[in-house]
Amino acid sequence: INAEYMGQAEQMEKVSAKIPTVTLNDGRVCPLIGLGTYIGFPPKKELIIPLMKKAILEYGFRLLDCSKVYDTEHEIGLALKEIFSDPKSGVKREDIIIVDKIWIDEMDDIEGALKNCLKRFQLDYIDIYISHWPNPEIIDKAKMKCKPLPLYKRWKVMEDCVRKGLCKSIGCSNFNCQTLVDLLSYAEIKPVINQIELHPYLPQTNLVHYCQLNDIQVMGYAPLCNPQTASLQSKPITALTDPVILELAKKYGKTPGQICLNWGIMRNHILIPATTKFERLEEYMGAKDFKLTPEEVDLMNKLPHRMRMYDPATWTFFDWGKIPLFEQSAKLLISTFF
Repeated sequence: INAEYMGQAEQMEKVSAKIPTVTLNDGRVCPLIGLGTYIGFPPKKELIIPLMKKAILEYGFRLLDCSKVYDTEHEIGLALKEIFSDPKSGVKREDIIIVDKIWIDEMDDIEGALKNCLKRFQLDYIDIYISHWPNPEIIDKAKMKCKPLPLYKRWKVMEDCVRKGLCKSIGCSNFNCQTLVDLLSYAEIKPVINQIELHPYLPQTNLVHYCQLNDIQVMGYAPLCNPQTASLQSKPITALTDPVILELAKKYGKTPGQICLNWGIMRNHILIPATTKFERLEEYMGAKDFKLTPEEVDLMNKLPHRMRMYDPATWTFFDWGKIPLFEQSAKLLISTFF
């Protein structure tokens, strides 16, 4: 491991100990700040190994959010193998929480998909295995018809994966309240998380409240309102350029991104910002070193702008036949409403 950024075990434990945590419904403790590994298509694979090593060894990241569709699992596995095999790193397999996801074309063989995932990582288990989207693969785009794979059958297979030791916990992603109501009516093993898009322009307050009432932690992706995605959608402003957020950044001497992340921390979100820039790692961890007041959190909750970055009904990089998984408000449908 590169001695330039390899700290001693005690130092790493000290760094990690400063990260706020939540306890999942199965007793596992999870940090509120993790690292997403979606870095665009195609990913810059040459960055993955040094980025993961620096994140874990220098900045104390202990949560990694992954997926087969991100095409970075193999490189992440190589980085983890190098870290775990070096006793000087002070980091063991049980210290890292790895989240991975079932893609829609894998739902007819979930156990097989998980075993293939483990091979790519060169690991014995995944910590949290989640359904990336609530719908199976679409077989008729015009009619928005999916494969006949009901959720209760898919969830049973995921529960069996826990019992077989292939994963420690299971969860879901992009599930709304209606889907969760159905899931909780038969689940023998509850989802520990629901991973959803969460940022000040999409606070999803009612869904977050429902999840937390049912002891399901929310994990927020795109917590910075993904400015690159916004620019592709011709959005004239994002959360990072919002006047209220800029004013708070000036008050606290922080970046707008850190204000957005701290807003999520104060709402008890597990956050998984992603980056290809090494300097962003320090910025992300710096989001935990201050506290917005309850009034400031509420002010950000009530920002008038609303924006959803990831929606199969509007995106172009996956052609799902415009399936309306999310009911859009008028504000969400208008790109230049302010």
